[in-house]
Amino acid sequence: LKRQGREVLYVCYNVMLAEKLQEELGQVAGITVIDVNSLLLKVAGVKKNPTNAGSLWYEDELPDQALIALDFNKSKLSFDAICIDEFQDIASRPKFFEVIERLKRSTFMPFKILLAGDDQQQIAGNGILVDSFKFANDAIPSLVHVGLNTNCRQSPALAKQIVKVLNLDEGNKRNRLPSDEPGALDVYKTSKDSQAKDLAKVLKTLLESYRPQDIRILSIYGGNGSVMAKLFAEGELHSKELRDLRQLLKNQKTKTGKISWRSIGKYKGLEDDVVVLTDISSDAGAWLGKQGKTLKTQVYVGLTRARTHAVMLVQDDLFGKFSKKIDF
Repeated sequence: LKRQGREVLYVCYNVMLAEKLQEELGQVAGITVIDVNSLLLKVAGVKKNPTNAGSLWYEDELPDQALIALDFNKSKLSFDAICIDEFQDIASRPKFFEVIERLKRSTFMPFKILLAGDDQQQIAGNGILVDSFKFANDAIPSLVHVGLNTNCRQSPALAKQIVKVLNLDEGNKRNRLPSDEPGALDVYKTSKDSQAKDLAKVLKTLLESYRPQDIRILSIYGGNGSVMAKLFAEGELHSKELRDLRQLLKNQKTKTGKISWRSIGKYKGLEDDVVVLTDISSDAGAWLGKQGKTLKTQVYVGLTRARTHAVMLVQDDLFGKFSKKIDF
């Protein structure tokens, strides 16, 4: 699109994904990379989100202000092509799509709009599950639907194990990587009380084969509820094992530590060689259920962030058929 001379907008829901793509594409003249919230702020002419803003601001008031700005031609933004990634998260918020779609200009005909989405990854939504292609086709009837069924980045062995453990239909018919490419999914039994120490054991074993920067820990919960966040919230730790673990993990404030961790939602769209999932429990499933989300979908998104090796720390005998005790 850029080589055609078009001014291109790439927009996605996830802030961390936008930051990653900004590093790769942001320096190319003619390509604008931005997350949807930042785009709405820019179109509306608002400097930043209000302190402690809630869903009413993000999903109604801010897009309404952006639409008003567009009605009065206050926004100077316009593009010859628009690419929307993570479209399944935009489709559940029609006002977001209306703002983005109205940024098109007709310098090039036909206008190009490209949407990429996976309805199995609707974890950043507002609890409203949508058929994102139906939404897109209703809005733009001329769309061509292309189904991608080749696994391009994940070990085939790991991909097959994910499908088996989560009891999913095997959507990928082909794999770009060779079938003998190494890959593994380990499901370990843990408990609420022992999860931190079990995480320490898992990381110690993984570090025998992988570099710290190639390992990412992802939690069902966000910055406050995860086992990692609770570890940093503790004062003095009497266990050397836990003190070593806390020192190993990246501290969000001081930026010290070697192994990064985030919530699954924050890391959607990104990837690492190794991913460890924590806080998989019945309580987490109930917490997600109140938001109209499911534990299975969260775990699926988390596991598909791993290229080669994934680990699940599972409580309450979930996935019991596949789980095993930690014996190292």
